Amino acid sequence: MKLRSTIEKFMRGRYGFDNLGKFLNICSMLLIVMGLFLLPLFSYLAMLLLCLHMFRVLSYNYNKRAKENAIFVKLEYKAKGRIRLYKRKFQDRKTHRYYRCSSCKQSIRIPKGKGKIEITCPKCFHRFEKRS
Repeated sequence: MKLRSTIEKFMRGRYGFDNLGKFLNICSMLLIVMGLFLLPLFSYLAMLLLCLHMFRVLSYNYNKRAKENAIFVKLEYKAKGRIRLYKRKFQDRKTHRYYRCSSCKQSIRIPKGKGKIEITCPKCFHRFEKRS
């Protein structure tokens, strides 16, 4: 109990753990493993990432760390969205084709085997012709 209260008192007012911290930890662990088998340089880079993570965890500047995490979460969301789209394209590769609207870059799914069709973008209502 005493150790727990001491740790709680030490961490009071500090930023703590977040998504960016988890990502930094995972990257540093992967770099440590790579450093064991490939180059020792990866281990030094891993230690640098761990130091950055500890700096963020122990920081009193809550607003700045929260902004950093918000930027990371936004980038993570974009990356996961692209991965989901590529996964869906791969699953639908036999039944559908995917096109990008030339005006707004929206991805549009069209069934295969319909010949030359006119496609209307659901986002900007731009019309264009493609083979399905």
